[in-house]
Amino acid sequence: MPLVSQSNSNVEIAPSAMVPYAMPNIAGHGLLVVVFCESSASSPPPLSVVDLAGNAYVPLATASVHSSTGMQDVLEAWYVRSCFGVPVNAVTVRTTTGQSAAFIICVFEYAVGFASLDASAEGTSAAGADIKLSLQVSAPNELVVIAGAVESNSWNFLISVDASTPGFYQEGSGYFEPGAQAPTVPQLYVADLLSSSAGTQAAQIDFANPAGGSCMIAAALPLVGVPASPPGSSGGSGQGSSPGSPVQTPPPPVSIGWQQRELSLGVIPGFFDLSDDCLQAGQPCTDDFLLKISHNAKFAAVRSKLIYMGFYANGNTVPTPVDPDDGYTYSREECQFVCNLFSNRSPAPGFVPGQAGPPAQSNSQPGTLYNWPGAYDVNDATGLVSLRNSYWQNGQEIFSNDGILKVYAVCRRLSINAAN
Repeated sequence: MPLVSQSNSNVEIAPSAMVPYAMPNIAGHGLLVVVFCESSASSPPPLSVVDLAGNAYVPLATASVHSSTGMQDVLEAWYVRSCFGVPVNAVTVRTTTGQSAAFIICVFEYAVGFASLDASAEGTSAAGADIKLSLQVSAPNELVVIAGAVESNSWNFLISVDASTPGFYQEGSGYFEPGAQAPTVPQLYVADLLSSSAGTQAAQIDFANPAGGSCMIAAALPLVGVPASPPGSSGGSGQGSSPGSPVQTPPPPVSIGWQQRELSLGVIPGFFDLSDDCLQAGQPCTDDFLLKISHNAKFAAVRSKLIYMGFYANGNTVPTPVDPDDGYTYSREECQFVCNLFSNRSPAPGFVPGQAGPPAQSNSQPGTLYNWPGAYDVNDATGLVSLRNSYWQNGQEIFSNDGILKVYAVCRRLSINAAN
């Protein structure tokens, strides 16, 4: 099995939770994220997943149940077919409604790419009874992910593979039980296996003390960039390959970002004030006029821009924008900053001002929000970011500079910003 690294979070109760990858991501590798979410909402909270590198996470499988204790339990998995290579990366999962929930997150990186999802299956139990499900795998040598989650009071459980069906090859380091080992918190178990042949594969969760609620998901992903022969054909455990085995080429990374460059201008265009009389019928059109018209058209194409500047916190300075089309550096007088409120929390350690991807967040609030946003601003004249809000604690208002802004620059050449 080509597992490179794995890491997991402890149980965290918040609107979002973050877990870093254990090692630098290598370009072309496949990524896997498995999340258990438990909330007291009236319906299963929708979840979203992003990382610092801007990888595109594709839904893999999902299961949800309204448990016997009244909680909403959600178990979901996402995958990245071919990731970007970055030295540091972390995954953030959040409820899209902003409500708090209990999260457990597991992340994996594999030294192969993934093709599109082959098959998936799900199962739930509102009272925590045993769950058994089957998965129809199309070919040998596919990565089969099996995950099970259980609510409070029934953490002693085991995922097993049905021995009567075609076998799996299980990687000893590829499964684990994250979170505190106590009967008062949710538990999550993840197994990664390789199919030895096509056919129906069955797995089951067995509980020692059924209670609460439980979810189980399974999915099969074809691998890209590994030998096409079954993992057991050479007598190994799936780690190696036999001589002459065909190897597929990993797909290129998939980006969810904007296209950064649509024009390619050799020089920064200028503007020529041509009289309309020069272009009336009967007037000669000289090569000088044609060149100036061409310059004016190029200038018009780049004159008004909305440029993404990244994420910033209090005390950071947003730099002057650079036009992605021709490299023109705007002055402060030629731009105004527009900001979106991303979070009332401060960035977690590792945040880089101006980073393109959403940053992880720290849990720094001293109490209940009292005035938010109190005053969030980017100074157009200097680019200085100032954030101010307050909390209510023990009958007092406590002021804070917590918060994260997502900033854009509205730019226009040869203009004067009235705000300056």
